[in-house]
Amino acid sequence: MRRRITIAAIAATIMFGAAPLGVAHAADGGGGSSTVTATLTGNAIGSRSVTLVNPITMSSVAGSTTLSSSYGVTVTEATRSGSNPWSVTGDIGTLTDATSDTIAPTNLSVSARGVAQTLGGGTSSAPTGSQAFGTARTLFSNSGQDPATLYSGAYVGSGTVTLAPPDGTKTGIYTGTFTVSLIQ
Repeated sequence: MRRRITIAAIAATIMFGAAPLGVAHAADGGGGSSTVTATLTGNAIGSRSVTLVNPITMSSVAGSTTLSSSYGVTVTEATRSGSNPWSVTGDIGTLTDATSDTIAPTNLSVSARGVAQTLGGGTSSAPTGSQAFGTARTLFSNSGQDPATLYSGAYVGSGTVTLAPPDGTKTGIYTGTFTVSLIQ
């Protein structure tokens, strides 16, 4: 009698498509899920960042209507996957003296931009000509990196910042901020 019941249960399973005991199936059209865990540790996946922005100091010179100084910006890659393209921009905010007199950023300009690349990847270049600040200006850019390749290197951007104080500007020490951004 026991043999017939077992055979009948197996036959019913085959006939009606029921799952054997102990096996779970999703309903037709259903799905499932599981947990995903990814542990990222510092510099384990590489980095590309601005690691140095030199201060810009300008002093007036007798007989000159402008003040100029060089700038320097360094971007360092450490085992970083390529980005195509990426660039570095800079802008200078309003200059203010101790008595709240101001010089607008449009009186400052960037020129003679260049970039020196050591290792890394892709091709680095800098725009030509002079551009007034008051909006972010490209200091240098890189193109041609392969996103499937890891790069390590340094990119040093340099150029000239020139201030043309408007007529009637009071004498004094004016300060502001040179903001550099890595766009990738």
